[in-house]
Amino acid sequence: KTLFTKDWIPHPSNPLFTDVSKARMAGKIVNFDNRTYRFAQNGSKRYGYGMQLLEIKEISKTKFSEKNIQFIYPNWSDDLVATHTFNQTNRLSVIDGLIRRPKL
Repeated sequence: KTLFTKDWIPHPSNPLFTDVSKARMAGKIVNFDNRTYRFAQNGSKRYGYGMQLLEIKEISKTKFSEKNIQFIYPNWSDDLVATHTFNQTNRLSVIDGLIRRPKL
């Protein structure tokens, strides 16, 4: 079986994470250059604080391990306040963001 199947069963170590900085998914699991990645929401300071890109190193019926590749914070624009989702399909990538707007 592969990771990309509909035949999911609970992992013996379930829950794998309870840490609010990476337990919640931030998009779908993706394959790129023969590696498997997942994006995780980082709500450690507040909702939408950022995300982590993690590489899944091992996944089996009894083991799971991953490695942090990069933290992604909503700092690529001065008016950006939060981000918590990244998704990609074919050649389209989408990332969300919450922006600060002046009150009317």
